Amino acid sequence: MPRNYKPKPEARPYNKAFESEDLIKAAADVKGGQTIISPVTENCIVEHLLAVSEWGFPFDIIDLRMAVKRVLDKDGVTVNRFKDNVPGEDWAQSFMKGHKDRIKNRMCQNISKKRAGVSVDSINEYFAELARTLEGVPPENIINYDETNLTDDPGRRRMIFKRGVNGS
Repeated sequence: MPRNYKPKPEARPYNKAFESEDLIKAAADVKGGQTIISPVTENCIVEHLLAVSEWGFPFDIIDLRMAVKRVLDKDGVTVNRFKDNVPGEDWAQSFMKGHKDRIKNRMCQNISKKRAGVSVDSINEYFAELARTLEGVPPENIINYDETNLTDDPGRRRMIFKRGVNGS
């Protein structure tokens, strides 16, 4: 004989029909997944990747991971899933996939000096524009790069560029 279940009077009423708004919100939460950093911070990182690429010094995946570690450390956030607060390769690939409409990881190669169009005037123009850009920006918001990773021959490596821009 089948058993007839009788809920306790104080139990939660699970057999109630859910509101359609609740179901839509739950589905959106599942589809959106869990993010480790906020969408605002992710957008700032993408903007930074685009800027350094435009300046001629694109990041590779390792640079991206180290930049995220620096942001997390600066904000005092510890992500237990990251070893030493450094995102893994899988996270970086997911990040790239999540922003594929704006950035792309592709091969980079050196360009000729003639094609680069580097002249004394263009360098002076760069520093004049840099001075205007940094006007009113607090020093703690300026990222300083040393020349350790600057090279005139990146070789054939995968770098992060703005989508739709030639990487050579």
